[in-house]
Amino acid sequence: IVHRGDSVSISVQAIDGHGVDSISVDLLGFGGEVISLIQSDAEIEPPICEGEFTVANGMIPGDVFLPIRLIDLDGASRLSHSISMYGKIFDAPQLTILNEAPIADIISIYRNGEVRENIAVPEDGSPISQLIEVLIDDPDGISSVQAKIGRLAPIGQSEQWLLMVDDGTGGDRIASDGIYTLSVDARSSLPEGKMTILIRGTDIYLSTTAEEDQQVVLNLEKTDSETSSTFWTAKMTTALIWGVLILLTMLAITGIAITLKNSELE
Repeated sequence: IVHRGDSVSISVQAIDGHGVDSISVDLLGFGGEVISLIQSDAEIEPPICEGEFTVANGMIPGDVFLPIRLIDLDGASRLSHSISMYGKIFDAPQLTILNEAPIADIISIYRNGEVRENIAVPEDGSPISQLIEVLIDDPDGISSVQAKIGRLAPIGQSEQWLLMVDDGTGGDRIASDGIYTLSVDARSSLPEGKMTILIRGTDIYLSTTAEEDQQVVLNLEKTDSETSSTFWTAKMTTALIWGVLILLTMLAITGIAITLKNSELE
């Protein structure tokens, strides 16, 4: 019972009237290699040939018979999925390959053209748009990636599983690169500090990330320096208007004072 990527040891004994030239495990049909077995004990008849191979990613989950290639000293060969012993045919040894569910590998925040460590939350004003990006892979291929992001979600969707995309839409920067993206708008009502969200992937055999592997902790940080350009411009415009008004008021007061002083002198 193995996972893809595990190492497996194997030993084979074979008999042939002309003598056995070579024994190998042929994993070419699964995207692997041909692994030659080496004779380990010549004193045993027939000799034992042993070797080790890595379970290829192309081997689908379930029960798989190992294809053993046998070649005799006259060059005749066969690819055997069964064993002949004492006039009877038996199934060859098989592997039971377990299906591992997808697990998020790298989580990052993308905002204003840069990868960031924190979710930016505005002190006040307009929400800040940013992307949650997840690198996730599976030997069988990804069917879908979803996230449950609580109060980061649009109002009314905090308990819903939202679909993350890798098709170049919805803020996804590069289509089909294995990085799944979800666009979020952080509102000023969110508190600063750590927040746990859930991310799960499902492969083409419908194996889904285990609950204990779904949790991802994000750090929320209040800021007024990384707000959207619209919000920043609005703040600067307001400050500029107030500055101009104060300057005009001071000039007016100065002008009135000079006028009154000139009147007194006359």
